[in-house]
Amino acid sequence: MNWTLVALLSSAGLVIGIATIFGVDPAAIGWLWIAAACITTVVLGVREPTRGFRHGFAVGFFGGLVTPLLQAVFFSQYVAHYPGAANQLQGLPLGLGPAAFLVVLSPVAGLINGVTLGVMSWLAGKIRIRVKNQPAAA
Repeated sequence: MNWTLVALLSSAGLVIGIATIFGVDPAAIGWLWIAAACITTVVLGVREPTRGFRHGFAVGFFGGLVTPLLQAVFFSQYVAHYPGAANQLQGLPLGLGPAAFLVVLSPVAGLINGVTLGVMSWLAGKIRIRVKNQPAAA
């Protein structure tokens, strides 16, 4: 496992988490996630074509885990920029407060993000191996 590569690529989750705390437009956050996923997929498809799922899952898990944790830690700043989020987090089941809910949600977000990036990276590795093994055209 290339932990340096995993740490570098999963830092996108940290950047996106910080961006949500500072109130970056939600549409831009969505595009940041898409860009991070595409970059991660290409990098892992090239650098780790035979271990793409494992690396993609680790990158996605850590990246997806960090964002809601940051939102929970800096909850007051987060909801100051996204009042709609505070409304959505009211009346949660099990008597959880909004920040506690984000903490509970973080591993779920990490798993979903991890599986998604894992599959994308695995496919990118398969495509790269297939293209690399094809004979050159005359």
